[in-house]
Amino acid sequence: MKLRFPSWIVGGMTPLLCLLAVATVTARAEDFPDGPGKVIIMRSCGKCHSTDQIARQQKTEENWQATVVRMAGRGADVTTDEVNVVVKYLAANFLKVADASKVNVNKASAKDLVKLGFTDSEAAAIIDYKTRHGDFRLWADMLQIYGVDGEKCESLKDKMEF
Repeated sequence: MKLRFPSWIVGGMTPLLCLLAVATVTARAEDFPDGPGKVIIMRSCGKCHSTDQIARQQKTEENWQATVVRMAGRGADVTTDEVNVVVKYLAANFLKVADASKVNVNKASAKDLVKLGFTDSEAAAIIDYKTRHGDFRLWADMLQIYGVDGEKCESLKDKMEF
């Protein structure tokens, strides 16, 4: 007797198997520089995130702080004191270096955005949206803003950073 499963069960298993495969990828200690925070990261972050996932997330210290606090809120096993140690470690080893040729949209004034190529009304809409919703992560996040030309955002993406 041959067992047959409905196609919706077999098809539904594919995403689950992919999720399980990703979940088994963890960070490896030898891929991180020694320093305070490494052990905490291996214990707390390495369960869910691979080495390259953590390392490629180069961020400013402020953004690392926000990320670590968000992960702690989602159940990462870290104390308040450990959060500070982890943030300092990540900022020291995986710091995003600002590119002077680009405009940081999250820190830019309306005047800076106009210099970049946006109109006065687009710049005001960008500042208003950022104030209400928080920092942008990618240029594509700006496509949600009513009154801002999406094609213009895409054409300026190489001149922006976040």
